[in-house]
Amino acid sequence: MLRGGELLLRIRGGVGELAICPPEMIGGNVSREIAVVPLRENIESRFAMYLLAAPSNQARMVREVKGTSYVGINLKDVRTLPLPVPPLSEQRRIVAELDTLQTEVDALRKLQAKTAIELDAMLPSILDTAFRGELLR
Repeated sequence: MLRGGELLLRIRGGVGELAICPPEMIGGNVSREIAVVPLRENIESRFAMYLLAAPSNQARMVREVKGTSYVGINLKDVRTLPLPVPPLSEQRRIVAELDTLQTEVDALRKLQAKTAIELDAMLPSILDTAFRGELLR
């Protein structure tokens, strides 16, 4: 049974996808595709999530994928992933910094998507102008 705040790791299908169990799932269960990663009291779940999301750990999980039609990784392979554990205060500082960076990345992605939509809307007009020979006037 989920208690909330646990680290959840997808070990089948989309191997390596991560989430923190939200409060609304307290008392629920997960399927066998999801591993509930037990963490010691000295490890922040968001810190562990960022560590497992690191490209080196994601690549390692992908290398450990086994199977042909039902692919996934074994829990024993997850247990061998290196997780350096600095003091809680340092973990919290790192998480705060990464959260800030993630917010900036999200804002840039939204701006990029908005810009792409605007460019797509402008393209027919630009092409029309170019085909009429009026682009350089």
